[in-house]
Amino acid sequence: MFQLHFCQDFDGPVITPKPSVSCGIFYAGPKKLLQWLEHQLGLSGYPENTNYLRIELYRQALGQHLAECEQQPLFAGLPFYERSYKADRFATAAALLDRRDELLLAGWNFARSEGQLPRLQSLAAVEQLFKNKISDTDLSSLANGYADRFIQVLEALPNGNIPLEKVFLYEPDNLQTPPVQRLIKIFRSKNIEVAEVTANCSAPEETDLGKLQRKLSLFSGLRPDTMGETMPPASGAGNDGSLYILRARRDSDAAACLAKLLKDNPALHPAILIPEMNLTLERALVLEGFPAMGVLSASLARPSLQVLKLAPVFLWEPVDVFKIMEFATLAVKPLDGGLALEIARVMAEKPGLFRRHLVCCGIWVSRTGRSAGSSAGTVRVLVRPAALSGNYNRSQKGRRCTVCLSPGMGHRSF
Repeated sequence: MFQLHFCQDFDGPVITPKPSVSCGIFYAGPKKLLQWLEHQLGLSGYPENTNYLRIELYRQALGQHLAECEQQPLFAGLPFYERSYKADRFATAAALLDRRDELLLAGWNFARSEGQLPRLQSLAAVEQLFKNKISDTDLSSLANGYADRFIQVLEALPNGNIPLEKVFLYEPDNLQTPPVQRLIKIFRSKNIEVAEVTANCSAPEETDLGKLQRKLSLFSGLRPDTMGETMPPASGAGNDGSLYILRARRDSDAAACLAKLLKDNPALHPAILIPEMNLTLERALVLEGFPAMGVLSASLARPSLQVLKLAPVFLWEPVDVFKIMEFATLAVKPLDGGLALEIARVMAEKPGLFRRHLVCCGIWVSRTGRSAGSSAGTVRVLVRPAALSGNYNRSQKGRRCTVCLSPGMGHRSF
């Protein structure tokens, strides 16, 4: 028999104290719990990362429903997503598919009724077309997403047996998502014990760490014993060594300091929480002789796939400034490294769209109007010539730019 510890954040790594007996103890979030229940009920076998297929099938369902509505009389009206669908079919399908999954997990069966809101009627009609597509035997195992699989588990669980004797909830029952609340009701109907784990402050109250823990518990409101309490008056830190805050100008400096601190104090065995997928701390620890932690990089995609994803962004107007920064900071990019840093510097100093200095000195893609020798809608890219040859150097000086009159190596338009 298993004991399940459930939390919304337990799909990733979980730091737990080492128990005397670890057999039968399972820590899981929503995704891990779904996979475990599918395995116990004989419903496993669904591949991951098939959203691309679901979005395409839902896009086809939206297009079919829109075509049916356009054939009706004019006074019938078009669905609410008509303009968005014509502007961007795939983005509209992805957004509406997410809403469809939320409604499905909330318990709606997509049944049409009188007096129903027009948007719900449209989603119900699209759902019928979408179900016809995913019911295909060749696509059923690929087109079922997280919401469809969770509903299948909820339908099969009352008549199935699972080796589960107790469930520990690390969030209150009333704060759980609707599908998890329905799952908890089924657990209780099967005489599976469900208990809530309260957040306790492990550090003594008089220490700096204890004061911080208690303030955070008051802000969260997850501890029943703190309900109704007022915020204690602010008190200065006692500098008792229980809490350290490292401040550095760069993350690499902070990583080197922490690695040196751990090397000089071998008795320390800390648990390190890394909010971002960054290898800076791991490199610093490896240089000090520690084993690698195995932190994944920020992206599993190959550089060519990243470029392919970001390059079409420049075809839209207005250009997304944040996408320009992502394009310029790729590990492998069709730009010289010096030019990419120059773009980031100019955008940081003068943020916003249509800056004259940004248009001249960056890599700015825009649609220009009619001009001598060019047709309407010509796409122009302004770059420094040295950026193409790979020897861009900001310190070099040449003639001034004829647009913004800034000194530099000159610009070229093509």
